[in-house]
Amino acid sequence: RTFHPRLFSVVNMDLALASTCALSPVRPKEEGMVVFDMPNVTSIRVAKFEVRPAAGGGTVYFLVEVVLEGDSCWQWSLEKTFEQFVALHKTLVEKHGVQQDLFPSVGKKQLAQQKLKMINQLQSQLDRYMASVLDVLGLPPRELLDFLEYKYTDVISVTRSLASFAYEHGDMILEEDKVVQITPLQLYCIKRRMVLPVVSSETGHLCDDFGNLIDFVQKLHRMKIASPPEHLSDVFISNIAFDLSLFKGLTVLGLEYVRPSQVTGMDSMARQLATLEVHHSVQVLQDLLLVQCPGSDLPLSGVQWTHLICANFAFNELETIDASINMLPSLTRLDLSYNAITKLENLSELSHLEMVDLSYNCIKSLQG
Repeated sequence: RTFHPRLFSVVNMDLALASTCALSPVRPKEEGMVVFDMPNVTSIRVAKFEVRPAAGGGTVYFLVEVVLEGDSCWQWSLEKTFEQFVALHKTLVEKHGVQQDLFPSVGKKQLAQQKLKMINQLQSQLDRYMASVLDVLGLPPRELLDFLEYKYTDVISVTRSLASFAYEHGDMILEEDKVVQITPLQLYCIKRRMVLPVVSSETGHLCDDFGNLIDFVQKLHRMKIASPPEHLSDVFISNIAFDLSLFKGLTVLGLEYVRPSQVTGMDSMARQLATLEVHHSVQVLQDLLLVQCPGSDLPLSGVQWTHLICANFAFNELETIDASINMLPSLTRLDLSYNAITKLENLSELSHLEMVDLSYNCIKSLQG
């Protein structure tokens, strides 16, 4: 029989970011009031372009790739039209003294012709222009950060959005026991905000108070962590780490496109989760199930997932059922479908197991 643990209704916390403007980062003051340091943008590239059909012809979109230097390698991509580059340059000339002749001299009529050779040249010129702007300005001004959609990686503005979300919807989510979907970036921002020497609410408004968010995540029962697909206008974070130890009430956890190496606090999860769903994330079960001591490379073999009764590891790249599955002694339902498993093994010690789904694997025989 096929078993798919149900993740009920999902509330996507990304929606809270849509209407939030980034808080302008400032340098630390002597009084100790720190908001957030300027990011160190190390690279801005105009990597390629795409011509899309539109009324009266077509529109050229240029792909801009941004890399930030920090605790992890932060990078994301976004689309911009030529008109948006023009508007940015006008602002940088007026407010920050960027030279007018730094920008490519292309007329709208020329661009409207949409000749690939000319657009290729313009892409290269815009690429050099963005590199020159970064070199000239050093620390990026607010206008450039807005153009780069930096607000989606700003720790203060992200956590402020989440705090407001928790203030407005937290009680309903907890009462109806809904699942909240959140990204690794948002969890990273919560972790970073915990150690920043800033006031709980920079605006003074109760709805923005970071305490709302902390109270909410400690009471939350069901959560799905999903990395957004790497496509235009979505933040793509490489190897960014986050901590789950703050989620003390969590009993249902889902992971999608999340590497186990990104997650800390799994020792806490092993002691409290009843349901675990992991998709598109693991190649070896032990990378997920053998939790580690904080600051140690040695697995905590004594820590078992004693409360876990439902596990769904479908749609991964598993080739074996390794012995770490025995770290789930209370398991009653197990979904291993849509993997590349070739042999049925290491399940005999799971005495409470009632249902297993091994469909869409490479098993030719059920004999061990």
